[in-house]
Amino acid sequence: MIRTLRPTDLVAYLSFRGRAGPNEALLRPNDTPTNSSLKGFITRSLSIDPRCESWLQIQDGRIDGLVGARSRFGSDIWDIDQLICLSHESGTIYRALLRHLTTAASEEGVQKIFLRVMAGSSAVEAARSTGFFQYAVERVYQLGSLATRVRSAAPALRPRRRADHHALFQLYCSVVPVVVRQVEGMTLQEWRWTEGWGMRPPMNWRMDLPRARRDFVLEKDLALSAWLQVKPRFNTIWSLLRPEEQAEVPGIIRYGLSQLASGKPAYCTVREYQTFLEPVLQGEGFELIAEQALLARVLAVRVQEPRLVPMRAHLSR
Repeated sequence: MIRTLRPTDLVAYLSFRGRAGPNEALLRPNDTPTNSSLKGFITRSLSIDPRCESWLQIQDGRIDGLVGARSRFGSDIWDIDQLICLSHESGTIYRALLRHLTTAASEEGVQKIFLRVMAGSSAVEAARSTGFFQYAVERVYQLGSLATRVRSAAPALRPRRRADHHALFQLYCSVVPVVVRQVEGMTLQEWRWTEGWGMRPPMNWRMDLPRARRDFVLEKDLALSAWLQVKPRFNTIWSLLRPEEQAEVPGIIRYGLSQLASGKPAYCTVREYQTFLEPVLQGEGFELIAEQALLARVLAVRVQEPRLVPMRAHLSR
């Protein structure tokens, strides 16, 4: 039986923690599979965070698996952040849990479900068999200890402006393969939802974003040719560039690193369509530490928006 997690499941949950494998679902590139926590149980079972929900597979008081998801702010998108089960039964349990979560998401009107796991995880095949599609692989690079760097502005790199949405979307469409865009966003509106820019209140936009992420862009010939994201909280950088801008990569990477806290590890992710970033990262001392599979399940059918068409004269009979 699969049902929502309850406070009365505490004893069974503690027993499950000792027998189960690590949590396979990752939220961020620098996450690693970890054991389930008591704090997570309290938060989910008491619904302290209304954006999060968990379901468990339980039989005769014995928990065999657990799956959970959290909704993105202001959008009909879920990210799976819990996927735990008994290792010797992982395939069967993963499939049952993911099917149940997908049904629950559909009933809630969710349009997309995202799942990030290690590339070699058994969860990849289980997710595929339940309708998930692997749309990309991210290679995670780590710099063991970031040395203090002088903060100097990269040539032509400026902070992202609110009016840059269209230009950034054009950059995204010119660089990202169509198979990825079909999942993350084929239209400007879909892309903004996935990026988390769809429902952010205008009055809070400038206050909320800097705490979580800082964005910088490279503008040339009235177009954007590079995009840098800096996430100070997680000491992570990410960049998207046109292939012809490879000469700008070292300066952009170094500028991003100068925005991070020194004395602790720094991270950067690279997808298969941006491999020209890897030699630069390796030259800066980064080492490859993981490959992660990015999967998604699209629940809503894309419908074309109504549009006007030319009226054709009807032939009279």
